[in-house]
Amino acid sequence: MGCINMAHDEPAGTEIVENVGLAGYGSGVLMDGRVLMSIALGVMCLTLSCGDGRGTNSHESPAMPGPSDPAFGKVGNVLVSDMPANKDAILDEIWIGFNGPAEWAQLVAFDNPHRKGVFVGGRVVVDATQPAGFRFDPDTTGAGEVVVPETVTTLDSIRGDPTAFADNQRFGRWNVRAELIRIVPAVQ
Repeated sequence: MGCINMAHDEPAGTEIVENVGLAGYGSGVLMDGRVLMSIALGVMCLTLSCGDGRGTNSHESPAMPGPSDPAFGKVGNVLVSDMPANKDAILDEIWIGFNGPAEWAQLVAFDNPHRKGVFVGGRVVVDATQPAGFRFDPDTTGAGEVVVPETVTTLDSIRGDPTAFADNQRFGRWNVRAELIRIVPAVQ
């Protein structure tokens, strides 16, 4: 990465940037501070506008499933993101339903701002009607801080090939490291 060399006698607001690491730029490129700021803002704007609409920028979270949706949890539903284990720089969010009261109580116990990266998961079901192309079966969902390592994957990986994960459930479930965004108990 480049460094800024302030030892040269240049006009105020001008910095010599050495070894910037960009193709075509060598050592000792003379740049005005405004040029550097323009480049930084341009790169930032490009970064924010990239993606497929699933990213953290100008997207809306998926709608919570309703009672007629097979992803809906009879005890409760949680919106999670893949922030702790994101692999593609696009923030994925998915609603995960819970039908088991004990499993739901365990998840709710993790609703603590100091606890990021809880494992949440269940049996993967391919479902083209879901925004992610799959869902976790609410009859099998659970949460934990420690899970069998062979069951750990990412939302990005499942989203990339949900059929492979649905077909390969040797332990009966897949778990993803997730950030709990919204916890909604079902109305009883």
